[in-house]
Amino acid sequence: MRKLPLADASVNAVVANLAIHNISSREGRREAITEIVRVLKPGGQAALTDFKHVGQYAEDLKESGIAEARASGPSFWIFPPVRVARGRKA
Repeated sequence: MRKLPLADASVNAVVANLAIHNISSREGRREAITEIVRVLKPGGQAALTDFKHVGQYAEDLKESGIAEARASGPSFWIFPPVRVARGRKA
């Protein structure tokens, strides 16, 4: 997740589902999010679904250049309940 084998600005969308929390350090998770933003094309979208650290994901998306990054409230349709950090690259 921290070194995607993709060119800069090469994808329209990135989805991470219950994955990024597996990186134990905050810095490591921030690196993964920075990498997600790197590979997104302008106007591309990111959606990061998880049950931990979602507020941090939204903060890190904003700091990495994602416009209007935000975290949703909890969704109880699956277990464990999850939230989604999402946004669009400027």
